[in-house]
Amino acid sequence: MLLNKPLVAILLSAPMALAHAGAWNFQYQGFYDPQIQAFDDSMVLSGWFAGVDLDANDVISASELTALHIDGINYLACGGPLTCVVPAFAYAGGANLDFSVARFYRDSTLSVGYGIVTGDKINTYVTEDGNTNYMAEWHWTDATTLSVSPVPEPAAWMTLAGGALLLAGRRARVRAGGPG
Repeated sequence: MLLNKPLVAILLSAPMALAHAGAWNFQYQGFYDPQIQAFDDSMVLSGWFAGVDLDANDVISASELTALHIDGINYLACGGPLTCVVPAFAYAGGANLDFSVARFYRDSTLSVGYGIVTGDKINTYVTEDGNTNYMAEWHWTDATTLSVSPVPEPAAWMTLAGGALLLAGRRARVRAGGPG
């Protein structure tokens, strides 16, 4: 079966329409811990996010996020007794990731909260019957590092597989004496 060249070009370029979409893993490492009054290089904040740059400004903003997972929780899809908010988010490529998030649980006697403002602090608290039972903070410093890496997209793998199949088909036709 001979495919028409424009159709093949369209099929192979379709994943490129998703060029402004992606998913990334991130990890911040090393925070100042006021509880021990020292920098803790073993403290890690990690997760992943996905988004689509709908306005083509090379920045994934909060309104363009499709997922934001931190500590195994998707902040865009909290449910049940857990409430999550993402008041700010911006990823401009490389090591330019800034966000603020919060999650909390409340019932008649217990309140548990966790918040992150990148570049500032991570905080958590537990109150019971109006009394704070636990509170902790970790602060960003100049020594806090960030690494961000892309997660391979299915579209990229499909493009690679499609190209390999086309090359294999062409090679088979040439070996069989057909047109290359």
